[in-house]
Amino acid sequence: MSKSKRKKLYIILTVLILLFGVYNLIWYFVTQSKYDNLSKKMDEVVKNRSYVLNAGDGYVYNVKYPDYLTFIGNLGVSDEKNEMSLIIWPSLFNGDNEYGVRIIDEDESYEIMVDKDMKAEDSEIKDIVNKYKDEIQILFQKADEKWGIIE
Repeated sequence: MSKSKRKKLYIILTVLILLFGVYNLIWYFVTQSKYDNLSKKMDEVVKNRSYVLNAGDGYVYNVKYPDYLTFIGNLGVSDEKNEMSLIIWPSLFNGDNEYGVRIIDEDESYEIMVDKDMKAEDSEIKDIVNKYKDEIQILFQKADEKWGIIE
């Protein structure tokens, strides 16, 4: 390999390593600034990854930080029996959060994507959401009281 090719390869590798380092720094500061605020006053389950709070109000709150080099973590609120849960995937930039509910109805378990108005995205299972609309609304209220991110 000629000296000029080695130099070009060295420059390319150096630039790639620097870009990877910059991306890591951006990821770290963006996710930490967002999720550190959401996990305040919660018990750490896994350091810098997962936090939980049993607030004594009949509900359990949790925060899961994004995995390495991803920007999507989640927030959760569930009743103490874990029969009804709200999962929130907060948006980092535009406030366009995504929501899901987990419902255990008799012997069936449902995981349903809903919008901020608690309407099921899948029209075939909207009856389950309607059946538990009051409970789901309470979960949304609890999440908004805890984190203030419900639009």
